[in-house]
Amino acid sequence: MTRLTATEILEGVRHHLEQTLYPELQTEPARVAAQMMGDLIETVQRRIALAPQWLVDETDHMLALLAEAGGILAGERSEAAVAARRAIATAEATERPAGPDGFALDGLERRYGEVTAALDAVIRALGFMEDDAAPAPLVRRIQEYLVVRSEREVQIAGDRPMRGRG
Repeated sequence: MTRLTATEILEGVRHHLEQTLYPELQTEPARVAAQMMGDLIETVQRRIALAPQWLVDETDHMLALLAEAGGILAGERSEAAVAARRAIATAEATERPAGPDGFALDGLERRYGEVTAALDAVIRALGFMEDDAAPAPLVRRIQEYLVVRSEREVQIAGDRPMRGRG
């Protein structure tokens, strides 16, 4: 028996959805729902192909921001700053996992989650700093990073019609 990849399984599901189920559907709402399912499966297929390297790149970028933030927050005594420093320490201690292909997706996702939580804590801590004490260049780099992160999500989703809308 051949071991299918997730992408191959999803392609099979999408094929049967389009070739077997869709032609049998009698109502427009049912057809639109089936098309939306096909679009969702296609998005997941794209994400599977890009996810490991994307998670590594995103995590590395966030860790660089966290390293800078750690130095800035070192002298801050607010609860938010203390929580941010703890979250940064946890994130930095999380090792990059490796599997047989160089990536272990579960571990990458856990690490990404830890690092994202630390970045969230840093954003909260920076928000509690006095306006003149909050480092504008770091805040700007975090904002720029979040824009790039959102754009990457849109890129992964692709240019698809918004089915079932209005």
